[in-house]
Amino acid sequence: MTTEDTQDALGLLRSFLAHRAYLAEGLGLVVAALERRAVVHDLSKLKDDEFAGFSRINAVARTHRFGSPEYAELMGMERPTIDLHFSRNSHHPERPKLMGEAAERERGLPDDATYWAAHADARMTFLDVIEMVCDWWAARKGYDDPRPWRESVELNLAAKGKQLSEPQLWLAQEVALFLDESGR
Repeated sequence: MTTEDTQDALGLLRSFLAHRAYLAEGLGLVVAALERRAVVHDLSKLKDDEFAGFSRINAVARTHRFGSPEYAELMGMERPTIDLHFSRNSHHPERPKLMGEAAERERGLPDDATYWAAHADARMTFLDVIEMVCDWWAARKGYDDPRPWRESVELNLAAKGKQLSEPQLWLAQEVALFLDESGR
């Protein structure tokens, strides 16, 4: 091996080790963000203005499956609580619309610029989409829903998919597939 070859080899090792360290740092940032979400997920349900409503929702969800007429009826009756919860939690795709409408109400008039600015500020990030699908997965498991995961995903996408962009929809499907293939 020549001196030049040795220098090239050392240069490769330095670059390779730096690259791996930076990659680990980047992945660590994503992991830390997801871990923070796991800690704070849905804590607003414990606030006074959400707790009673979600107690009723939980009671129905334990006896009537997501998507059933009874479940849908209760969701309609608890709409104010649900909308409040959605507005506080960025992993719900309804949030941008709710925030746009709230901004218009605050200004006291319909205003496309106000609506769309608030809507854009509340847009879902890729982390929100991941949390949303994990939320579906956890709800299915927590309520011991016997339906196959893929069927549950289709029900959720039927309800929420219209509010997702094409890339968000793709990511939601990829996360669902990942959870399905993880075998738990």
